[in-house]
Amino acid sequence: MGDGLYQAGRPVLEDWYRSYAPAEITVCCPRSGEQAREPSLVAVQVRPEDGTIARFLAAGEAARAYEDAPGAAVFSPLREGQVASYDGARFLFKTLLRQMGPPLPKPVVLVRAQDCATQVEEIALADALLQAGARRVLLYRGTLSQGLDRAAEQKGRALVFHIEPRE
Repeated sequence: MGDGLYQAGRPVLEDWYRSYAPAEITVCCPRSGEQAREPSLVAVQVRPEDGTIARFLAAGEAARAYEDAPGAAVFSPLREGQVASYDGARFLFKTLLRQMGPPLPKPVVLVRAQDCATQVEEIALADALLQAGARRVLLYRGTLSQGLDRAAEQKGRALVFHIEPRE
């Protein structure tokens, strides 16, 4: 739920979701050295009769394949690095966690909170990651290298999600 306005109990995709540039998310696994960089995009199937979201189709770079597909919409669930669409953010984070695959089935996730984030926005970010499959979420502010340093303190059991908003 949490996708803005509701119509008959279902989330409705509004035009403002499409008007924000997607953030870039760098996901790093210090243990394996694996790193992925993806745009904060999700693709959804939209019900033509009422504009509600029927289901999520793809996330990250794979969502771009749906940009011109009939009955689909592509948008960023993050606005200025903050959760704007809870369900969209959860789907995006779950997809990114799966991309990193084993060896960390339920990892500790260190995620970059934006400097201007309120406590409510920080809670939404952490909760979306927990619902996506993180065991525990730790917030940090600063650079990716600072996030990696904090991840090293977790003895190799952590992933870093560095969210960099774009204008």
